[in-house]
Amino acid sequence: MVGKNTGGARARARAGSRARGLTMAGACVLPVALLCALACGWWTAGPAVAGDESGDQRTPADDMAAGLAYMERCMFEEAVAAFSCVVRADPRAPEAGRTFDCLGYLYWCRGWNDEALKAFGESLECADGDAGAQVRARLALGQVLLDAGRLAEAGGEFEEALKVVREAGRDEDIDIVYTLMGIARFEAKDSAGAAEMFSRALDAFPENPVAEAYLKTLSFGMPIQIGSVRKALAGEGSGAGTGAGEPIRPAGDAAGAARPLQGVVFINGGAAYATAPQVALALGVTEPVPVKGFFLAAGDEAFRWHDWRSPMIEWRLRGEGDGKKPVRVVYYAAGTPGARGARSVASAEASVVLDREPPRGSVEINDGARYTNRTRITLDLRANDRTSGLLNVSMSNDGVTWSRWTMYQFTKDWEIPPGDGQKKVYVRFRDRAGNISTPVSARIVLDTAPPEILWVDVAKLTDTTAVIVWATDEDSDSAVEYAVARQSDRDALVVRDRDMTMLHDIRLKDLKPSTRYRFRVLSRDEAGNVAASRELEFTTKAANQG
Repeated sequence: MVGKNTGGARARARAGSRARGLTMAGACVLPVALLCALACGWWTAGPAVAGDESGDQRTPADDMAAGLAYMERCMFEEAVAAFSCVVRADPRAPEAGRTFDCLGYLYWCRGWNDEALKAFGESLECADGDAGAQVRARLALGQVLLDAGRLAEAGGEFEEALKVVREAGRDEDIDIVYTLMGIARFEAKDSAGAAEMFSRALDAFPENPVAEAYLKTLSFGMPIQIGSVRKALAGEGSGAGTGAGEPIRPAGDAAGAARPLQGVVFINGGAAYATAPQVALALGVTEPVPVKGFFLAAGDEAFRWHDWRSPMIEWRLRGEGDGKKPVRVVYYAAGTPGARGARSVASAEASVVLDREPPRGSVEINDGARYTNRTRITLDLRANDRTSGLLNVSMSNDGVTWSRWTMYQFTKDWEIPPGDGQKKVYVRFRDRAGNISTPVSARIVLDTAPPEILWVDVAKLTDTTAVIVWATDEDSDSAVEYAVARQSDRDALVVRDRDMTMLHDIRLKDLKPSTRYRFRVLSRDEAGNVAASRELEFTTKAANQG
């Protein structure tokens, strides 16, 4: 078995038939409607066939079919398990080379370069006498080496592939090999060598938009005096535009003689955002024609060649940083209905915003108050998300059971459970990509009991002043409401002290001598609960006694 058999990939694949309508290299590509269904997850491959109840009758062919079906559904672990069963049974079986190739492709798509190199190396070992398989393996090995930064080794694999192409007379592969050799030299900062390879690719196939695009990039740095390069820069190349999915007329086609071929690509079923660099790509063209393969540039990476293996692939967006990641595809098809050319190309482009960072936020209760006397509170929310933006918020009183997601706002009303004591509220935020923040929390004390008023007394009394004192069982403010005994409550006056304390004293002044006053004391705690004493009286001293 080659490479990893990851956790969760232990289920044994038992399939007797492949996904209907799909084949590997050189297959007729699905109609766009069915490709859309694939991208959105509406279609699944044919079900696996269970082994005989009386005993497991699974064969390597069954495992191979199951692996291909899983591969076309982007079921990585299951596909690896099924292919591994094939090569475990016989690493040199007739289907082993293709199986190793599929394993290598799965690993490469995931960015597992070491495993991909081993598997593609095994597929090359199995390719003796098969020029097409040798070229495929060499090109795959070279590109994995490019991704690993081993540029010299990559160039060596492409050189070997070029020898096989020339010896076998595989003219349909030569422009692809030259393009990859140009990309290798481009990444090695060899501008002149890259320009020469891209020029040869255009000489072999003038409809090659990838080689043309690289040459245009190189032309901004230095003038390149090569005839076919000047031809490309003069606009005599493929005529491919820069728009996503722009139709490209088949090579050799007379004007209006054939329907233009268009490419399509869906990322994660057409999703606008991705929370992981591993994405599912649905690939295809608009006409039912065989596709040899495609050049793919996803995210921050350079173009890479993919022999056609599956209309659905799992691909890892390389490069650092989040943000908008374009995916550009150039399909190589073997002509379109009514076309006289042997090959045509079609481009497609889509993009997804990669957002791996969850939002960050904070919560405050009732503007930072420490106490409340109501179970209905107000949450002050502040959060931000740098990439996709905030979308939802959810709350909880225990960090386990959460409210439904609602639109993010600066303030939210929330109900805490009854019962006096400390309450903790949890909040989490969700961005547009679906990332959920680590919960944040805030505390508040629910206090519905008013303070107890104790020991009310008139501590000092004169003809024009009185000092009222009392105590409470918790910190609270102070107030005395008083009036002349014969006056109504409407004439009452109030003296306040907002300091929070348990020992209270309020001085009343400007009183009338020899006058009877009625009064009561009031205290409000931090939660807002108010306590009031019963009504009491005092009489000021005579004027001569003050």
